[in-house]
Amino acid sequence: MRFMISRTNFLASRLVKCSSGRRYASLPTRAILKKKTKRGTTDFTSRDHILHKDIDSFLAKAGQGTEQARIPEHLIYKFIYSKNRETVNLGKVRVSALTSEGEGLALVSRSEYDDQCTDPQVKTVVKIPKAIPGDLVTISLKRHYEYYAEAELVSVDKDPQNSTRRNDRLVVCKHFDLCSGCQFQMLLYEDQLVFKLDIIKRAYKYFFPEINASEIDDFGMVVDSPMQFAYRTKLTPHTFVLKKFDKNFLPVPVGFNHAVSGNAIVDIDHCPIATNPINAVLPGLKKRLNDELALKLETNSKKKVESDFILRDSLRVNHATGEYTNVCLTRRHNVVTEKVKDFVFQFEANEFFQNNRSILPTFVDFLGYHLSQVEFTHLVDAYCGSGFLGISLSGQLPEQGKVFGIEISKKSIEYAKHNAGINGIPVPRKMEFVAGSSDSMFTNEQFLESGVTGDECVVLMNPSRKGSSDEFIKQLMDFRPKAIVYVSCNVFTQARDLASLKVFAERLGLKYKVKTVTGFDFYPQTKHVESVAMLELEG
Repeated sequence: MRFMISRTNFLASRLVKCSSGRRYASLPTRAILKKKTKRGTTDFTSRDHILHKDIDSFLAKAGQGTEQARIPEHLIYKFIYSKNRETVNLGKVRVSALTSEGEGLALVSRSEYDDQCTDPQVKTVVKIPKAIPGDLVTISLKRHYEYYAEAELVSVDKDPQNSTRRNDRLVVCKHFDLCSGCQFQMLLYEDQLVFKLDIIKRAYKYFFPEINASEIDDFGMVVDSPMQFAYRTKLTPHTFVLKKFDKNFLPVPVGFNHAVSGNAIVDIDHCPIATNPINAVLPGLKKRLNDELALKLETNSKKKVESDFILRDSLRVNHATGEYTNVCLTRRHNVVTEKVKDFVFQFEANEFFQNNRSILPTFVDFLGYHLSQVEFTHLVDAYCGSGFLGISLSGQLPEQGKVFGIEISKKSIEYAKHNAGINGIPVPRKMEFVAGSSDSMFTNEQFLESGVTGDECVVLMNPSRKGSSDEFIKQLMDFRPKAIVYVSCNVFTQARDLASLKVFAERLGLKYKVKTVTGFDFYPQTKHVESVAMLELEG
């Protein structure tokens, strides 16, 4: 495998003199690999490393060598500074593939825009947001990196071959071309599900190729969401306020990142994938922010204006009648109320909870069905949060059964206990929650005192996007649970973790059979897919 580093650190790896005479200091290779950025890390499941795998696969299918696609330094510097960058537009570019982030990939002849390249066979890999395979497009070239260039979509051109699945009449958002929030409004929903099925298969091909997908029924199948718009119950619009500003700075935009990195925030008043209560309050919050900034400027006040936004759809219950309505909460520590099937959950607005309530009943039923195929007494809920999974699946327990949950956030543990109580589940007799790291949960004193043993237990795993750790997986294998349910919002780290699990299991002479890998479309119109893997101990 070739040496790969993050795109943001690439320039630091060389000592080169550019046209302005400025020199770039070289950093040792080891320092570069250790340095972490938001998008590029030393983790091989980081976005940058996955992008490089996507590009390698794309080039192989196109019959191009990776080294042929390497971009020379003079081009990297030519396009590095946005202020002085010349505009280079290329037309009739055919998009051939999608990255795992849902952006189009195309090959363009470098000789079309680089005077120093005379070989028409030399190609540049170009990454194009809002473009899909088959599109014929005009693009504007942006920053160049070691093995690819970024581009902005200028237009989708008329194509006599009509080889694309694009249908722009499906787009309902006026900001879609600019906003990074959604990738696929131009696609039929069925085509979006096909993309997410491919992402699951791609993740396991990259990070757990040893898995025999042909032995697993409907491997990677994605369960559709009952709602494709107006489903998202949490929105966190961004803004940026200078420490010192004048009246020309107002009004400040409030919205989401631009589809092309480095461009300004896209100002929005309405998001079609957000619920109606959220969209109802968004314009008012934006006006209040700008009014407060104008007042601060007028009065020369030193008072800080709160510019962080968190919008959360919540139930407001009339305790006298039991009736409820949906409202939007706007403060981080507001208490959200959510209902899934017959269970009610409460948690603070800034805490994690699944953001598409329309698919949650189906999701819980799916997990419940697979648990019904296993005989067990206890559920261990690792990364339990405010108790959603353990409480929702508590009906699967036998009379003598118990749920044991652990979570690093003490606030979430408080709400997990509270949620068990409001749902009539005795704590700690039927449900016990403790604050602590999942990495050490199997040596946790309270867990050891609970008497839970692996041979009568199912372990639920629902880690963050970064996935689990080898420390946890090693302890998990020592514990030897009867079955494991791994729920993930990042199928790439899930595949990596299951590959690690296989290694640790084999060291102990164990074998866990993967019974299912199934996707759930929690976020229609976007690149994201939730994945559930179910494993059972054999022998």
